[in-house]
Amino acid sequence: MRVVYKTKKSKRRRRTIAGVLAGLCLLTMGAATPLHAQTKAITGTVVDAKGDAVVGASIVIKGTTVSAVSDGVGRFTLQAAPDAALVVSFIGYRTQEIRVGDQTIINIVLLEDARQLDEVVVVGYGSQKRLHLTGAVSQISAEELTSAPLPDVSNMLTGKIAGLTSLQKSGKPGDDIATLYVRGLNSFRSTGNGPTVIVDGVPGELMRYINPNDVESISVLKDASAAIYGVQGANGVILITTKKGKESPAKISYDGSFTVTQNTAMPEYLNARDYMYYHNKARDMDGLTPIWTADIQNKSLTNDPNSIWGETNWLAKIFNTGTTHQHNIAASGGTQNVKYYTSIGIMDQEGALINTGYTRYNIRTNLDIQVAKNLRFSANIGANRADRDWPGYAIGRQYEFDPISHAIATVPNIKSEYKGMHTAWRGANYYRNGYAALTESGYTKQTSWRANTNFKLEYNFSDLTDVLKGLKVGVAASYSYSNTGDENYLRYYE
Repeated sequence: MRVVYKTKKSKRRRRTIAGVLAGLCLLTMGAATPLHAQTKAITGTVVDAKGDAVVGASIVIKGTTVSAVSDGVGRFTLQAAPDAALVVSFIGYRTQEIRVGDQTIINIVLLEDARQLDEVVVVGYGSQKRLHLTGAVSQISAEELTSAPLPDVSNMLTGKIAGLTSLQKSGKPGDDIATLYVRGLNSFRSTGNGPTVIVDGVPGELMRYINPNDVESISVLKDASAAIYGVQGANGVILITTKKGKESPAKISYDGSFTVTQNTAMPEYLNARDYMYYHNKARDMDGLTPIWTADIQNKSLTNDPNSIWGETNWLAKIFNTGTTHQHNIAASGGTQNVKYYTSIGIMDQEGALINTGYTRYNIRTNLDIQVAKNLRFSANIGANRADRDWPGYAIGRQYEFDPISHAIATVPNIKSEYKGMHTAWRGANYYRNGYAALTESGYTKQTSWRANTNFKLEYNFSDLTDVLKGLKVGVAASYSYSNTGDENYLRYYE
């Protein structure tokens, strides 16, 4: 009887467990069914105000990556939940947000965005409204360009224009420009891969000498859009338009900024204690006599005043916090017949590496004069001076006496100075002291003067007859001047 009783109890338990499992399965199926039914198929069309299909419009479920694109007749299909919102957008049209709700068919009418379509884009030897623009052209405005106070226009373009690659090879003041490539490298040559830079219709001005506050807009012509410039446009074209005066009362503005520069990723080297310990241990493992005796270790760690032994962080010795000041004053305005823009600016940069600096002075005047009813004269005059101050020894890994390489190679358990003289540690062929290489090796000074001017006289035939409407004939002339002086003094020091 006891055995039978246990058997019945076991069956009862098995039935109970089976019932619980079946219940869990039903609950799981019940919970899964509503989740599967949360989304539904949404179909529809995207058309403009005239009823024409908008091909390539983007339909995205807000807050997700689920999206669809309208086809050749404007149709689209996607899965969306009733509480979802569809964000519909296309270039030149206003973005719309539509709630799904109970709808399964959603027809969308996009309205033109007049602000985008009327925006004037500089292309080739003229300008077009974005409405009529068909080529591969990207443009950035002055507001976007100067959102971060960088010292150079080329650095400001980094990451802001599709298809434009930016490569900065140095952080040295006056040499921290970015090399730009449009659609990547077109050849394996070390030179000749960069785009042609044209400022106010005139090629030849270097981007590094342009005051960013004087820039109105920058257009980048890619592929066939640059074909109008022939061979010079093979690597793309960057068109820079400077600010012009407008018909308004005189306005004076000031723009200033102060920035701080620091190294963000610096290698960490051993301090004096750890360096001597692990160096001795490595020699001991190789069967060699330790080089750092207990006496030297004690003097190094206590900064013994009667010996060269002490602790020095050589990278901290040659690097500090760099600063950049930028100041710009501009005046603009004009009447119906005469419009003007003039500015003066200064940029002073002290590098994160000691004894390095760069100063740039800019001045610009742009005039627009309506000489007669259909005759217009314009003049763009820009000039600058740039001063570079570097140490006597060249800075760069490829140079034998590079101060940074010296600082890395010098041992950390000697003082930087002893009895008023610089100390040094002998490397493979010569003594090294990165700090002395920056402060005692002499100097390299470079001063450059540049001036770029262009004048244009233009006659508009539009008012004479309808046949000549839109016809303009102009004569343009430009003059460029540049002069660079270098002063180098390489000093022997002890």
